[in-house]
Amino acid sequence: PAIWTTIHSRDTFYISYTQMVVLMSGRAEFKLRKEAGDESVVLETPGSFLLVPWNTWHTAIIEETASVLFITPGEDTQNEVLPPTA
Repeated sequence: PAIWTTIHSRDTFYISYTQMVVLMSGRAEFKLRKEAGDESVVLETPGSFLLVPWNTWHTAIIEETASVLFITPGEDTQNEVLPPTA
């Protein structure tokens, strides 16, 4: 199984609304848990971004130093070390 981590901790975020993730520097890979299976999205260019769909568990995999801006509605956000399977 995938190891679910974020940049700062071992939590995974679930949101009720769309979240925007902007890569400021470095490289970041994001895993999104979808009904059809986990999807991987890699951000490598500063300014590139990802819109996380509503009701989607997701996590960031950072292998080196990266700076990422998360724009997230705070209401109904849940954190889980291991999200439910799709």
